[in-house]
Formats: sequence, structure tokens, C-alpha cells
Amino acid sequence: MLTASVNYIAAIAGLSIQSTKTLNGTAHEGGQFPSATPAACTYGGLNVYDSLHTFAFDDTPDLEAGDVLAVFWAGGRRAELIVNDVDGLAVTVHNDDTGQGDALPASGTVLTACKRARNDLRFAAAQLVALAAAGEDTGDALLVFRDDSDSVLMDLPAGGYAGWDNEQTTASPLADLSGVLTLDVYAAAALTVTVGLLQDSAL
Repeated sequence: MLTASVNYIAAIAGLSIQSTKTLNGTAHEGGQFPSATPAACTYGGLNVYDSLHTFAFDDTPDLEAGDVLAVFWAGGRRAELIVNDVDGLAVTVHNDDTGQGDALPASGTVLTACKRARNDLRFAAAQLVALAAAGEDTGDALLVFRDDSDSVLMDLPAGGYAGWDNEQTTASPLADLSGVLTLDVYAAAALTVTVGLLQDSAL
């Protein structure tokens, strides 16, 4: 039997409140996932001839057709944008119907683009007991959990933390997914995201 300790700490009006609980499971997964961020770019508007969006990068990006991006800007983010073509500083992606998240902003908005970081993490959605994820102070991060047909986006603000366990009254943030899940990581800066999962095969 594997266990996970979950600590809750709150500081309110000068008072410190702390609680610890132990969760049981039969397997654990996780790791540290670095995310590589190409140069900052500016959204170049819609190319009406071939229904593609064009980004004008400040520097030649390390990208090629078929790469998958997320873009971050003040007040929003969109993931799962598929690169169609790279021509010098110009990168075109399939129209934003193929992506997930906020609608792309107006032409000229300064964005930061991140290439998808793939990893070997695999786990069963129905067996999830606890989930914890943390980023770094250097930038926002975005986790995309997916099954065979759908995905769920989980935001990690700079220096932030996200977590859930099955003793909470709220449903799992991954409740809409089923089967074996995978994880993709995006970030608005080159940073490392740490993710830990506890599972119970009896569930």
C-alpha cells in the first residue's frame, strides 16, 4: 500500500491553521517536465486565403510543421495550435477551431509561444486518488490532460499550485475524462512543472 500526505496551511488575520491527512493508493506516477519556450511573438492576424493564422516571431523559432503550440498573452491563453508552416520569422498555424482555451486576441497583441512538451506519464482516470502540480515563479504554465477523445486544461499561475484529492467534496477536475490519460505541458517561460499522482487500482 502506497500513501500520500496532504498538508493544508492557511494564514488568516495573523493565525496559522494547518491540517494533514494521509491518502492510500496502490501506485504513483509523476515527474518533472521542462517546457521550452520559443521567442516572444506578435499575432499577425488571419490569412484569409488559406484559413491559417500567422505569428511573426522576433527571432527565428525552433519550430517545424506538425509541432503543437500554446500561446499566452495578458489575460488569456490558447493551447493545441498545430503548426502548418514555418517561413523564416513567420509561423502559420491551423485556425483556432483546432485549439483549446481562450479565443485568440486582436491582431498585434504581443504573445509568448510555447512548444508542447510530451512525456511518458500515463494513468487511469477512474483510479485517481490525489493530484498535485506546481510550477515556478518565472512564468505561467498550462497542463493538458487528455483521453482518446477529449481533454481538460488546468492552469498553473506563476509560482502557483493545483491539487485535488478524492476526500474533497468537489468532483475531480478530470471527471469528464475516461480510460488512460496522458499529459502535455506548456509554459509562458522556460521552466519546470512538477506533477504527482496517487492511484488506487481497487477503484
